[in-house]
Formats: sequence, structure tokens, C-alpha cells
Amino acid sequence: QLCMAAGGPCFYTGRTMKASHEGLGITEIEWQAAVKQLVASLDKFGVPQKEKDDVLAAVSSFKGDIVQKQ
Repeated sequence: QLCMAAGGPCFYTGRTMKASHEGLGITEIEWQAAVKQLVASLDKFGVPQKEKDDVLAAVSSFKGDIVQKQ
């Protein structure tokens, strides 16, 4: 799903992000922790800033379907 959202050649046919995360009660704090871990992983593997920004933009597009309103 991330590959497709980032403009890659993949075609995702699984459940939506909303359906996958519904009822989990994910908070803004948990979202921020996950993003922090993602950034650390991208940095560890030397992903260039442009590509890192593209991945983070793609991931951020899912936030509304993942983070529950508190």
C-alpha cells in the first residue's frame, strides 16, 4: 500500500487503512512515535531527503484513517 501511495509500480488490493485500523484507538502520540521510528529507519539506511520526504508524505496521507479522534 505504501509503494502504491508513493507512486511506485505496485497495485495494492488489500484492506483499506481505515478498515485495518478501525477500533484500535490509535492516538496522536502513538502516531508520532511510529513516524519517529520510520524516520529513524529511513535515516539508518541513508535514504536521500527527497525520497524520505516522499515516503513521509505518503504515510501522512493515511493519518486520518489511522488516528482515532480522542
